[in-house]
Amino acid sequence: MKILFLAILVFSFLYSEEMQRIEDIVNDISKLRVDYEECSKQLQVQNGSGDLIDTLKHQLQDEKQKNSILNKEQNKYTQSSKNSDALVLKIEEFEKIVNNQEKA
Repeated sequence: MKILFLAILVFSFLYSEEMQRIEDIVNDISKLRVDYEECSKQLQVQNGSGDLIDTLKHQLQDEKQKNSILNKEQNKYTQSSKNSDALVLKIEEFEKIVNNQEKA
């Protein structure tokens, strides 16, 4: 019974890391897309083929998107830290329960 519980606990940690990794990849792709758009707009301005006001509007929109992504990441890491603390407490509780059952 104890081994089954510990196996489930370990597998849940492994699966959550994989989901987190996929989410990080998606966020990185979003950042790269915004950076690419910004670079291409700067090239247009340097070549004289873009209107300055439109370029500035697009840059503002890109910065808002970056800000949104960064806010999501900050919330994710804050939540992750809270979850980590909660999991540490639960593990300590389970260790106490296991130790009490082993003594009995």
